[in-house]
Amino acid sequence: RKSQFAHAFEDFICTHGAPNALLSDNARAQIGKQALQILRMYAIDDMQCEPHHQHQNYAERRIQEVKKMVNTIMDCTNTPPEYWLLCLFYVTYLLNCLAVESLNWRTPLQVACGQRPDISALLLFRWFEPVYYYDPDHASFPSQSREKTGRWIGVAEHKGDALTYWILTDNTHQAVARSVVCSANVDNGLKNHRAANSSPDGGEPSNPKPIVLALSDLRNPAAINPSLFESPAFSPDELI
Repeated sequence: RKSQFAHAFEDFICTHGAPNALLSDNARAQIGKQALQILRMYAIDDMQCEPHHQHQNYAERRIQEVKKMVNTIMDCTNTPPEYWLLCLFYVTYLLNCLAVESLNWRTPLQVACGQRPDISALLLFRWFEPVYYYDPDHASFPSQSREKTGRWIGVAEHKGDALTYWILTDNTHQAVARSVVCSANVDNGLKNHRAANSSPDGGEPSNPKPIVLALSDLRNPAAINPSLFESPAFSPDELI
């Protein structure tokens, strides 16, 4: 909300430090009394672009790029529209860690802070990837699994260590910070079926039935060759 600009600006200063100047588009929230008090307190230059000349604000082009990337990622991952803000946070974090030609192939964080950002946390998972996360609080041995299912939605910058992530839980649809996370896209037989069954969005049935119990269970037994269901015949000598 525009009314929360002053508080958001103060949070930005606490996290990244005070900028040299604030270039705005004459929005009331950015030139109001609360904003002016913050600018005076931290000696930040107050600058506005000319009305109807959005190109004078250098952030406008970057905002278009952010929106375009958010839309593309949500399309490619089939992300529900209600999670657009979470995807926006992820894209902003991602772009701040990518080198830009206009900055002499340096990242925005490197220009602002003087240090190259560590991108290790971005290499393990992709946006909205199904994952298992460790959650021992609601698990009782041996009836429940200590792994829960969720979706990877970004890096938790101010939580835990450098490899702590935001996970959107499948059961509560809330974002939680977890560091013990592994991908649920496994093809090696290590899928956690108990965790998948606890998710409303996936998992095998709790009481699966065999595909064929007997020939009488088939709709058209006459169309099946009975020899396919005969037990193999062999002599005892063949076992030696």
